[in-house]
Amino acid sequence: FPVMVAATAWRARTAVWVLVGLTALGLVLVANSQLSEDLRKIAWAELAVVGVGGGLAVVLRRHFERREARHAELAAERTRQVVAVRDRYRSLFEVVGDAVMVADQSGKFVEVNEGTCRQLGYTRGELLAMRIQDIIPKSDEGFARRWGA
Repeated sequence: FPVMVAATAWRARTAVWVLVGLTALGLVLVANSQLSEDLRKIAWAELAVVGVGGGLAVVLRRHFERREARHAELAAERTRQVVAVRDRYRSLFEVVGDAVMVADQSGKFVEVNEGTCRQLGYTRGELLAMRIQDIIPKSDEGFARRWGA
């Protein structure tokens, strides 16, 4: 019964006080009962365990709920920051009139902007299927050596 009351309480402190009150009431009832001394001690011990254990469970549950909520808030804030940075990067990448290309270590294009497409005369899809070496004139051997290094 004390655990049910604690589970439905609005705040952890309130639930703990309810559990303490119920435990104290139980102790008084046991003390005024016609139980033998041994049974009375067992009943007091059981009431104390239920009261303390239930109170601790409520406090811990409330603590972990608050911690989970804080972690969710932090994760949402990190997501908002990542999206803002990505959007800022994307707008700068597309707005600049110069050719901007991103390639991986093998030279394959990962991303190109409209300026690149306009200056080289390829569509974005065509460029993303190419490598840097595909757009460098064969006569520029110096670039090929520098790129290889």
